[in-house]
Amino acid sequence: MRIRGFAIACVTIAALALTGCSNSQESSTATTSAATSSMSTMAGTKIDVMESEYSIELSQQDFKPGRYTFVVMNHGQRPHDLAIKGPGVDEVKSSTVNNGETTELTVDLEKGDYELWCTVGDHKDLGMDVKITVA
Repeated sequence: MRIRGFAIACVTIAALALTGCSNSQESSTATTSAATSSMSTMAGTKIDVMESEYSIELSQQDFKPGRYTFVVMNHGQRPHDLAIKGPGVDEVKSSTVNNGETTELTVDLEKGDYELWCTVGDHKDLGMDVKITVA
């Protein structure tokens, strides 16, 4: 009788351990999904920015308040970057990239007017200056 009671206890403990592992995996999956969702929210809406001598073209013209990631692609022969300034955004800028390279700049935009430009040399004065309105 002792052996049978011991066997039942072992089976019960094993079942509880397996149930605990199963719940742990489900919990881990939920956490992973939440983290992935959070990470994509952190990146914001992606806007392609094509830069060349001496222009800046945005893939989107209409902006609403929110987080944006400007994906800066240098299609020119000279190095370029992207700076932005406006309500709630003191001047911030991306890294400088050479021909064929890409960099990103993520900012939270509020309602209002913003200026985007290249800070390299006199590129702004040569036409690398764009204004957007967030409505």
